[in-house]
Amino acid sequence: MLTIKNIFVLLHIVTAAGWFGVALLLGRIARAAVSSSDEAVRETGDKAISLAGMFAALTFLFGLVAFLIGGGFGAYGPEYHTSLLFTLVLVGVQFLAIRPAWGVVASPGDQASREAARKRLSMSVGAGHLIWLFVLVLMLTRYYPLM
Repeated sequence: MLTIKNIFVLLHIVTAAGWFGVALLLGRIARAAVSSSDEAVRETGDKAISLAGMFAALTFLFGLVAFLIGGGFGAYGPEYHTSLLFTLVLVGVQFLAIRPAWGVVASPGDQASREAARKRLSMSVGAGHLIWLFVLVLMLTRYYPLM
């Protein structure tokens, strides 16, 4: 039987996977936006950035709610505290690095600044994926101990 906590954990996992999948496409969309002036590419990128932001925020919120329903900070070990912190860092990367870089890529401007922003976006997405992987490893250490 599913409990409320399990439902929030499931939503947490689904939104984390959603962020990972959408973020995989951002580099390709940014490259297409820099190399062409097609408005459809920019609209696709805007939707992808919005979805990635929504998924990142919901991943943190659903994880926090599951955390609190499951007994709060005293009921979980340091790996869960650290993973919650790094999920918040992922949200910060999304809104403070990826989204602003997309704004420059999608804006009409000189090609050099748009290309530099595309590289920043790709680097930020890579950092986000590394954080995501780190959080995943932390979440699984309870079930698969590293030592």
